[in-house]
Amino acid sequence: AFEGRRRMRQATDAIARLREYVDTVIVVSNNKLLEIIPDDTPVTAAFRVADDILRQGVVGISEIIVRPGLI
Repeated sequence: AFEGRRRMRQATDAIARLREYVDTVIVVSNNKLLEIIPDDTPVTAAFRVADDILRQGVVGISEIIVRPGLI
Protein backbone atom coordinates (compact mmCIF):
# COMPACT_ATOMS: atom_id res chain seq x y z
CA ALA A 1 0.00 0.00 0.00
CA PHE A 2 1.01 3.58 -0.63
CA GLU A 3 1.44 4.60 3.01
CA GLY A 4 1.33 1.34 4.93
CA ARG A 5 -1.08 -0.49 7.19
CA ARG A 6 -1.01 2.03 10.03
CA ARG A 7 -2.02 4.92 7.78
CA MET A 8 -4.69 2.79 6.14
CA ARG A 9 -6.15 1.95 9.55
CA GLN A 10 -6.07 5.62 10.56
CA ALA A 11 -7.83 6.58 7.33
CA THR A 12 -10.46 3.87 7.74
CA ASP A 13 -11.15 4.97 11.32
CA ALA A 14 -11.37 8.62 10.28
CA ILE A 15 -13.81 7.79 7.48
CA ALA A 16 -16.01 5.88 9.92
CA ARG A 17 -16.06 8.88 12.28
CA LEU A 18 -16.79 11.30 9.43
CA ARG A 19 -19.78 9.24 8.29
CA GLU A 20 -21.49 9.99 11.59
CA TYR A 21 -21.63 13.69 10.66
CA VAL A 22 -21.86 13.92 6.86
CA ASP A 23 -24.14 12.76 4.08
CA THR A 24 -21.37 11.76 1.69
CA VAL A 25 -17.71 10.82 1.89
CA ILE A 26 -15.59 10.67 -1.25
CA VAL A 27 -12.45 8.56 -0.91
CA VAL A 28 -9.65 8.69 -3.44
CA SER A 29 -7.25 5.80 -3.02
CA ASN A 30 -3.63 6.85 -3.19
CA ASN A 31 -2.90 3.46 -4.76
CA LYS A 32 -5.33 4.23 -7.60
CA LEU A 33 -3.74 7.65 -7.98
CA LEU A 34 -0.36 5.98 -8.51
CA GLU A 35 -1.84 4.04 -11.43
CA ILE A 36 -2.58 7.21 -13.42
CA ILE A 37 0.51 9.33 -12.78
CA PRO A 38 4.13 8.76 -13.85
CA ASP A 39 6.37 7.07 -11.27
CA ASP A 40 8.63 10.12 -10.98
CA THR A 41 5.80 12.52 -10.08
CA PRO A 42 6.51 14.43 -6.85
CA VAL A 43 4.03 13.80 -4.02
CA THR A 44 2.77 17.40 -4.05
CA ALA A 45 2.02 17.16 -7.77
CA ALA A 46 0.27 13.82 -7.25
CA PHE A 47 -1.99 15.36 -4.62
CA ARG A 48 -2.76 18.25 -7.00
CA VAL A 49 -3.96 15.61 -9.47
CA ALA A 50 -6.15 14.10 -6.74
CA ASP A 51 -7.50 17.56 -5.90
CA ASP A 52 -8.39 18.15 -9.54
CA ILE A 53 -10.13 14.77 -9.82
CA LEU A 54 -12.21 15.61 -6.75
CA ARG A 55 -12.95 19.11 -8.11
CA GLN A 56 -14.20 17.66 -11.38
CA GLY A 57 -16.43 15.22 -9.52
CA VAL A 58 -17.92 17.91 -7.31
CA VAL A 59 -18.52 20.20 -10.29
CA GLY A 60 -20.21 17.36 -12.17
CA ILE A 61 -22.47 16.47 -9.26
CA SER A 62 -23.28 20.14 -8.63
CA GLU A 63 -24.27 20.64 -12.26
CA ILE A 64 -26.58 17.63 -12.12
CA ILE A 65 -28.27 19.08 -9.04
CA VAL A 66 -28.68 22.70 -10.18
CA ARG A 67 -29.35 22.34 -13.91
CA PRO A 68 -32.81 21.27 -14.97
CA GLY A 69 -32.91 18.39 -17.40
CA LEU A 70 -33.78 14.79 -17.96
CA ILE A 71 -31.90 12.01 -16.24
